[in-house]
Amino acid sequence: MNVDAKLLLRLLFFIIPVPFASYLFYELGHWIVGEALVNNMSYI
Repeated sequence: MNVDAKLLLRLLFFIIPVPFASYLFYELGHWIVGEALVNNMSYI
């Protein structure tokens, strides 16, 4: 495997989880604010 492929692979392993984690923190913020304002935030 050449240097470019290793760099691309390393970059992909970094780029893919970052938006996923960012989205989870974003939604967690919505949930925390909703619960703090006494809204029922569960789907059940």
